[in-house]
Amino acid sequence: CDDGNPCTSDLCDPPTGACAYPLKVQDNDGDGYYGPLPGTQPGASGSCGDDCNDSSATVHPGASEICDGLDNNCDGRIDEGVNEYSPSSYRIQVTDGTFTKAGNDGLVYNGSYFGITFTGEQGSGAFQGYFSGFDSFGNRVVPITNVSQTAQNSFGGPLIWTGSAFASAWEVHGDKSYDIDLSQLDVNGRKLGPDTRITNNSGFSIHPSLFWDGVNYWIAWTDDNGAADSPFRIYGQIVSKEGQQVGNSRALTDSQLDARSPMLLHSPSSNVLLYLTGNNPSLPSQLQRRVSVQLLGADMSPSGGPIYLSGSGASDYTADWVGDRYVAAWSTEGPGSTILAASIDASGNVLQPAQAITFGANFAISPNLLSLGDRFALAWSDDRITYDHYGVRFAIYSPNFNALAAVQTLAETTYDCEFPVLANGGVGLALVYRERIFEEVGQPYFVPLTCGAAF
Repeated sequence: CDDGNPCTSDLCDPPTGACAYPLKVQDNDGDGYYGPLPGTQPGASGSCGDDCNDSSATVHPGASEICDGLDNNCDGRIDEGVNEYSPSSYRIQVTDGTFTKAGNDGLVYNGSYFGITFTGEQGSGAFQGYFSGFDSFGNRVVPITNVSQTAQNSFGGPLIWTGSAFASAWEVHGDKSYDIDLSQLDVNGRKLGPDTRITNNSGFSIHPSLFWDGVNYWIAWTDDNGAADSPFRIYGQIVSKEGQQVGNSRALTDSQLDARSPMLLHSPSSNVLLYLTGNNPSLPSQLQRRVSVQLLGADMSPSGGPIYLSGSGASDYTADWVGDRYVAAWSTEGPGSTILAASIDASGNVLQPAQAITFGANFAISPNLLSLGDRFALAWSDDRITYDHYGVRFAIYSPNFNALAAVQTLAETTYDCEFPVLANGGVGLALVYRERIFEEVGQPYFVPLTCGAAF
């Protein structure tokens, strides 16, 4: 049995000799278009499918573009021509009255609602990582759920949607120190099975990053490898959808770099790790606190040396794949008055060197960047309106860092509004941020965004 079609499986029933040729790909959303084979790009040679989002019936080649934060016609552009967004409802507090303090972590859309992870403390108990969900109009559709479920402190982490499940990597205070766990959640935010323990060291394993390559999870984290006085390194691990570790964990950065705060990204042709070099006194001052990039192979193995995007003194950073390049943006220690950005192509060649892209404030912090395909949205906090506190600002830029519309304010109160995170979906985009009332006391808020400026 062989029909000569690489997109079908050739099956034979020995007793009868009957042949069957079921497709290797599926149309999960019923729109008449098939998703690609795992590990391939939609529409690419050998992919057997050209649906760029097989979990949404409104997305397929030739579909009409609507304001929903998705690339409806699979041409690589999201909400084509839209350069301004505005809140579609009032802000909604993510937590309830039982939380004394909390902060936002992850945000992602699953085709029906926005999933949110956050870290919170109830009363005088331990910090825990939680999950909840809101629709595009700000209605809570998934109740607050404790993902960590530990007796000791644990901290929520990044959240992704694979097309069939949520996944989050988070920090847990174990018997020795801090370790990394991976949780998978169903469409209703319930755990699909036991957590996968990624690390089990005597030191600190912290700051997890997570992405899904269509087949497996990739996880990277900061680790001191049990040696308190040694420089931090970034380690990585591939995990199957069944929660099984694929091979051994591996060091992704040099032992002398003191690398921290990893972020994993991928494009149609490459994978990269971004990180910050630390303040290790053994490093030359010009190598301290720099936004850096490490190219990774298909098996997560490092390729070549570090690529430095920023000068020394970088602080919070963010990045995404935008059309044909990786774009990174960061604030500076102090803090500085502007957000800076730089870009590289898939091979690590610098396209746009570091340059300021925001202006008009005394202090600017906490950038978060979201690709819209042919441009990118940036949210950050600064004090341009009132000197004594931060508000959340928003703007859309071309890949060459030209602002495509005026800066918008998405959150401004009498307190600090900081750590914004953007996600696409719903009726456009969504934002979560933390309002800090006093020192570390604050609460996270959710704001759905729709296309167009506010009236």
